[in-house]
Amino acid sequence: MDVMACGCAGQSLLSGPGIVGSVRGCGVHWVTAPMAPKPSLEGRIATCAYGEHGAKPSSPDLAFFEYRGPGSRSAEDTCECGYYRGAHAFEASRVSPEPIKCSVGGFKARGDRGDLHYCGCRGWD
Repeated sequence: MDVMACGCAGQSLLSGPGIVGSVRGCGVHWVTAPMAPKPSLEGRIATCAYGEHGAKPSSPDLAFFEYRGPGSRSAEDTCECGYYRGAHAFEASRVSPEPIKCSVGGFKARGDRGDLHYCGCRGWD
């Protein structure tokens, strides 16, 4: 199974406008293109998105797996302050009395973060 350009595993079959037939992709971000180059998951650990429990070796076969390492959207497009790159760009063009409060003084990519998955701790219903 591939890691999609958004960083998530391609665990969904997508179909719809612009998609011929059913294509494996990310059902959250509606992405069908695999990440290029394919990330190395060797030595990486994925923890459950709901806490530190459920730590396992990173693999796109884990439920709701999201790669957040070098080259991922999470590492490149999220600022250390927690806002996305787009929010910083939008704020720079806004005339507002209450601008976004970037705590690091402008966009700085947060870089490599641990990978995520879902361990089933909240049920599967």
